[in-house]
Amino acid sequence: MLLKKASLFKVPHSIEEVGTEVTYKVVPVGQPLENAPIYRVNITGEGLKPWSPCQVRCKRFKNGDAEISWTRRARIHGGWRDRVDTPMIEPYARYDLVILKNGQPIRTLEGLEQSQFTYSNIQQIEDFGATQQRLELVVYQVSESVGRGAGEHVVI
Repeated sequence: MLLKKASLFKVPHSIEEVGTEVTYKVVPVGQPLENAPIYRVNITGEGLKPWSPCQVRCKRFKNGDAEISWTRRARIHGGWRDRVDTPMIEPYARYDLVILKNGQPIRTLEGLEQSQFTYSNIQQIEDFGATQQRLELVVYQVSESVGRGAGEHVVI
């Protein structure tokens, strides 16, 4: 079987269909409908999920606090024009931040409304036993309609 990119197309689905199962029959040209196999597909909304944030940074303070910040990205109308931030397509900006210890979550912060978080010296001592010089973490953008997008995994 040969698939040509020009002959492929995206089947449109509405946001209301996310989380449901749909059934398709793929019928080759010239073949009868009754012989076509049935395919069941779960609509995940993957194409609607936010991209991962980018430019994750960490500013250290003398008291041991670490200010972690990042830049949001947009799946739609994401070009940076006229030095103006990317327009919001969601009703709000929300982020989840997961701090890792040896690759495992040690602190999870959900529903952050700003693209920054100050990880205090006290919190670091609670989580690790000491102030950390390097932090491993994952930052996610969260969509109201389809949830968490791809994470940006960094060591800073």
